Amino acid sequence: MARRPIPSRLTLKRLEQVMVSSTVLYAVRSDKTIVFNNESGNVTISVHDGLLRATATWHPRVPLRLADDLAQIFDDWNRRGNGLTAAGDQATLNGLIIVGAHSARPVEAGIDNDQLRHIMTDEITLCMEFLSFMEQIFPDTRFESVKKSGQGPAREPDANPYDERNPLVLFPEKLTRFSLETGDGTRPSPVTNVRLLRTLAGTGWVVQPQTSREDGYITRTDAGVLVGFSLADDHLRVEVPWNSRVEKREVRPQSLRATLRAVTGWNVDSRLLTMIVEPDDAPGDLQVERPVRVVAYGIWCLAAGVSDRQFTELVVEAAGEAEKFIQYCRSSFMKEEDDGAGA
Repeated sequence: MARRPIPSRLTLKRLEQVMVSSTVLYAVRSDKTIVFNNESGNVTISVHDGLLRATATWHPRVPLRLADDLAQIFDDWNRRGNGLTAAGDQATLNGLIIVGAHSARPVEAGIDNDQLRHIMTDEITLCMEFLSFMEQIFPDTRFESVKKSGQGPAREPDANPYDERNPLVLFPEKLTRFSLETGDGTRPSPVTNVRLLRTLAGTGWVVQPQTSREDGYITRTDAGVLVGFSLADDHLRVEVPWNSRVEKREVRPQSLRATLRAVTGWNVDSRLLTMIVEPDDAPGDLQVERPVRVVAYGIWCLAAGVSDRQFTELVVEAAGEAEKFIQYCRSSFMKEEDDGAGA
């Protein structure tokens, strides 16, 4: 029985070797980023600053006048909870918005070929789904369909544009094992609730069970930020709510447009967590206009297993991003209140 290789450092050379075994037609840019195109956009895969990054860029540029409509469309996508963050960045020329989506996964602790194949299959498929989503939101009429206030997408997007495709055809054959660095450490193994609890407890943070689910935990980081960790269908989900009651700064529905702008600002530069807006479902008077709930989440597939070192790296990196998210919310949502106090 063949031994599974120990996770080792991910290099650009290894990334390209894995792509060679796929069915995807791709090119390698001068900066060693892997890129492939379809009619509606391009997808890039790269390794940078200890992160495996996947990015989808939609070819059309969107007029700046549609920035608010676009922010709502991004939030609709991001609330799907698939881990690919949609955002728009203003181009330097002609006041146009570049539309894209991105994801990142820490890989400083190493990765083996099976894990890499699973992750890249997921990320490439999600990137293609995002490009299809944008094509359906803006069909041939392009940007005429959302000019008017209150007008929704030209047509509802398919629940899953790739239902008829098997993502595993990206890597149809078992990967040929190429030379891997070896070293100390446990081999990747399935993630269980017991492992999740052990890993969280090992950080030294305060850990307690989530009251809403049996397979999740709430942690309080060294900076006092509450972060939820849970497992479902071989995925690790991290959730960080902006607790407006604790911070004494609620986000009201009438300020939703400004809130979505702040959401886009975070998501353009986010590393691991996606920021979304959703209705606050806390108990209260249904006749009273309710505040909205601002949340950041991250989701990562662990179907190929993770070593203890990989799992700890993911948990710690996500928690660090959670602390940055709370600081961002304080600076974004409390600014108005502070300005008012100083007036």
